[in-house]
Amino acid sequence: MEVISGVLLTCVVFLIIGFLLYESICESAVFRKYAQVLPDNINDPLVGEIGQVMENKEGAELMKVRIRGERWNANLIDGHGLPTSTVVRVTAVNGLILNVEAQIEEHADIAKITDEETAS
Repeated sequence: MEVISGVLLTCVVFLIIGFLLYESICESAVFRKYAQVLPDNINDPLVGEIGQVMENKEGAELMKVRIRGERWNANLIDGHGLPTSTVVRVTAVNGLILNVEAQIEEHADIAKITDEETAS
């Protein structure tokens, strides 16, 4: 009986040590591997979209633009502000902040139509 209890106790100790080693070595590496992977293309369909400047306060880092009927924070690539209702095009997405550039006038009608559709 003492032999069986000794073997069981040894097995339990080895299982606990094995579990702790597995958790400290394997699981942490797996966690780090998957924790650093972020989806890159969540808002990538927004690149190339045409929108309008809705708000641009003087001295503010970000301006508000309307893209597909939603308001987004945006950085202007050139670094200077644009007046309200200026047509812009999305060039990149950085998390929840869009990089935009001023767009030529031929797309102004598209932005106005899109804005009217979202308002109704």
